Amino acid sequence: MPSAYLTGGDLNLYGVPNATPPQVLQASTMLDAYLGRPEGLVWSPDWTGLPAYMAGLSPTLSFTLPSTIVAGQNITINFPAAAAGLADLIGEVFILDRTNAQLCEAVTVSAVDTVNGRITFQKVAQSHAQGATMEAGLVIAEERPLAPRRSLTRAMRAPLVRLLSGIGRYSYGRRSQDNLAPFADLNLLATMQVIGGPPVWTPFDVTQASISVTTGEIWIPVGLLLAYYSDVRIRYVAGYSAAGLPPAVKQACATLLATLGSGNYDPAFKVQQAGGTRLERWADSLFDPDTKAMLDGLKPRVFA
Repeated sequence: MPSAYLTGGDLNLYGVPNATPPQVLQASTMLDAYLGRPEGLVWSPDWTGLPAYMAGLSPTLSFTLPSTIVAGQNITINFPAAAAGLADLIGEVFILDRTNAQLCEAVTVSAVDTVNGRITFQKVAQSHAQGATMEAGLVIAEERPLAPRRSLTRAMRAPLVRLLSGIGRYSYGRRSQDNLAPFADLNLLATMQVIGGPPVWTPFDVTQASISVTTGEIWIPVGLLLAYYSDVRIRYVAGYSAAGLPPAVKQACATLLATLGSGNYDPAFKVQQAGGTRLERWADSLFDPDTKAMLDGLKPRVFA
């Protein structure tokens, strides 16, 4: 659902008592667009209260469970879409029973059987009935290269509050590190190349990873033969609970609402004049410098 950064008593507290819910949604959506965070800043919890998914995202894939599943490890279900060639399901995070606060949980795909149309969830904490919803695309997904001989990366969104899934692979290194030629260097990939096909993505245990909420830094566990991965794909939740949203975000939303409601801003015109009265807009943005300063720390971080 769309972000709504002011609710209830917030409207009076931040000086916009007459703002309507549609106006709050409009201002919150514009704020997300300025930040470059379509997922918004608010996460929703699972049945234990832990962060499970981003509240501002809509599912990219939506299915129903074909049969009842019982809580446990390595739970396999029929999933015809796997046999239809749905790519890159390894490491995908599905949210089960999202509308049921007592059952909602995030589960990770650890294996895919494309021949028989099945997928395996690494762990399911709750039992779920046939017909329960399973939705993907509700968490933040990033693919990051790892620096040579390093097992560290960083999440672009802050604050990083829960790492849900991670997969890694080995690929060709930099030319300066090749021993013979691009296809004959002596590394793990060359050893595996006899099998053919692209480098394989392998899940790693996220409980063995270490994350820093402050810096977004993630220490990735080593993989095959204790070698560091070349690339990793991570799926995570970053942001705040609805009750813990920073005051700066609420104030920025209220400032935007006041600007939109003043009647002095029309995005179609830079200059407006009536008789001897002339109004010229001095900036191309609704966000004044002070508001930008409050929000800039929440923009996605770009790393070399």
